[in-house]
This record gives sequence, structure tokens and C-alpha cells, in this order.
Amino acid sequence: MGSFATVMTKLTGLPPKRKGWIGYAAVAGRLFAIYLIGFAALFLGQRHMLYLNGNERMVPAEQNVPQMVEKLVSSDGVDVVVWSFDAGSSKPVIVYFHGNAGVLGHRAGRFRWMMEQGWGVVGVGLRGGSGTGGSPTEEGHAADARAVYGALPELLGRPVEQGGVVLYGESLGSGIAVRLANERGVGGIILETPYAAMDDLAQEKFGFYPIKALGAVKDPFRSIDRIAGIKTPVLLMHGTNDQVIPIHHAKRLFDAAADPKWYRWFDGGGHNDLWQRGAPQAILDFMKRYYP
Repeated sequence: MGSFATVMTKLTGLPPKRKGWIGYAAVAGRLFAIYLIGFAALFLGQRHMLYLNGNERMVPAEQNVPQMVEKLVSSDGVDVVVWSFDAGSSKPVIVYFHGNAGVLGHRAGRFRWMMEQGWGVVGVGLRGGSGTGGSPTEEGHAADARAVYGALPELLGRPVEQGGVVLYGESLGSGIAVRLANERGVGGIILETPYAAMDDLAQEKFGFYPIKALGAVKDPFRSIDRIAGIKTPVLLMHGTNDQVIPIHHAKRLFDAAADPKWYRWFDGGGHNDLWQRGAPQAILDFMKRYYP
């Protein structure tokens, strides 16, 4: 390793005779420039980091859910791909908003299980993925969710009572579900690995930047500010070893939610394995309590 003067010369581009405060200032300036470039890259690329859904458009029958019918719901100039199955007017219908990875068809196994319980299912293809058009944003997702909610009678071919609608939000979809439940009447809401707020999560992940203070998150998804307004039963499920969204996010939401509310924390559970650790039973217990 060279001398300190040599190192300073390489970092600053200044000759040794000019080391000292000038050299330190040059180093600081370069480091600050790198810091700003990193922040700019993070700001400009944040939606590419957040929305990872592919745009593969699968067919229900090919995913072993031939009972489901694919339809399109118009939302603000975007055609939203929806898979639907009606179990009858006496049964609840679960409106499912999936996470930020994969596509609608990757949840076919979950839909199949829900149908086997005797429930209706409406799976929503998120904007920019699963064949749904547009570019994903929080406002776009909110508009699509409202459009699908409003189209439920058409999708199911019958009138739909608000109390018979249960929203299911998986990971990214939890923020979509919470916002819709805050704006529209529903019978219940189930949240799997939810975040309290996306801007809070981003600040935790990139704490060396003042992300939240600068309002730099384009899609903050502030579920923590909305969940108290939901006056129907809430179930939260989270793993204690979730490295993507730490469990304290779900606990914050649970504390802020109004009664009646329920939780199931899965010991050792990660972000993507709750259905292998007992989530179906937790969902079944919740649904039987309110839809026996």
C-alpha cells in the first residue's frame, strides 16, 4: 500500500504538494458527487425495482383452474385482466391482489384451494403485468382496484352485496387492498406479508439517503394511515423471519387497525413460504368465523 500522500493523489488527482485541506475537499466533493449520482439512480429507477411483474398472459384452463373465466375490466383506458369464479350468491367472493413478482397465473394453486372451500374468487392482474396494460403506479393500481370492485356484478353475473366481498392483499397487493377497503364497503380483508408504508420500508432499506424526508418515494402506499378507517374484520399474516418486509410492519398495522382484528405470526416464516407453514388454516379459521 502506498503512502497517504500517494493515496490522496490517486483519489483527488492533485499533486502531493497540494495535499491538505484542498485534497480533503476534493475527496469530499467526489464522494458527494458519487452519493448524489447514487440517489439519482435510486430515484429514477425506483419503479423498476418495485414492480417486477412479468407480462406473461396465462390462461386459466392451462393452469388447472378451468372453472375460472378470464375477462377484461376497463380502467382509465387500461384493460385489466381478471380471472373470476362465482360460487353462488350465498357464498363470499375473495378479490385477490397479488404481489410484485410473478403473474396472475402463478397464484392458480391458491385460487384452486379457495374454490375448493366453496368461495368465489376474482384474481386481478396488476397493471403492467399478466397481460394488463399500462405502467404500474400506486394511483394506477388504485384506479384498477376500484374498477374491478365496480365490475363485480358483471364479472359474477349477479348482484353482489358489499358484505360478501373479502379483499386479499399479498405483499405489494396489501397496499392496494387496504386502500380499496378504506374507500369501498367490504366484508373483510386478509393481508399476507404486508408493509406499513412503502416509503417507510424504502427508508429502512436505503437509510443512508433521506428518502422519506425528501418525499422521494413516488408510490408511498401509506397503509398505516388508512387501515384504521377499515371497519370490517381484518386478518394479518406474517413470518417472523421475513427479510423482505420485516414483521414489525405487520405489527404496526395490527396495532393501528380497528377491531375486530386477528393476526397469525408464523415462527421462522419468510416472505414467500407462509402457505407452506399454515396460512391456509389461518385463512379458513378467519373465513369460517364470519362466513360459516
